[in-house]
Amino acid sequence: DVSFTLSRGERLAVIGPNGSGKSTLLQILAGTLAPSDGQVQVGGRVAALLDDVLSGESARHDCTLVTGEGKRIEVSMVLIPVMAGDRVSGMLGIADNITERRQSEWRLQESRQMLQLVIDNIPQRVFWKDTELYYLGCNKAFCEDAGLDDPRQIVGKTDSDFAWKED
Repeated sequence: DVSFTLSRGERLAVIGPNGSGKSTLLQILAGTLAPSDGQVQVGGRVAALLDDVLSGESARHDCTLVTGEGKRIEVSMVLIPVMAGDRVSGMLGIADNITERRQSEWRLQESRQMLQLVIDNIPQRVFWKDTELYYLGCNKAFCEDAGLDDPRQIVGKTDSDFAWKED
């Protein structure tokens, strides 16, 4: 017997060996198989994902799972419809543990934020451009000299967009 309720923002992962009922549970949630007892109510993001798959479209969803010990596991799931002629006869689900990749992305973001903090707090004017001389970024001091309110406003501009352009 399986019984659970998920509130908004909560997630469920079904993990087990072959033959343990994972596919059966997914089919019941998708509405392609009726439960032998009880009832099933599906709503929210799960319903939208399943609707996509049941209409023949693949669906992707990233989520965070928390183990009983409180450990966070980042998971990327892909649901792919299995077609029999012109109708969906089932679905293939692939889940990938992306915890290490997410942690690397978070560390990179923290590093970039620290670098930006240092660059923004030095008195020198700092900017960077691409190979076609379009601005990719600058620090606050350069931003003020350029007459901009926010360093992000410089992205995509060239020197000819500013008062110091050559006549």
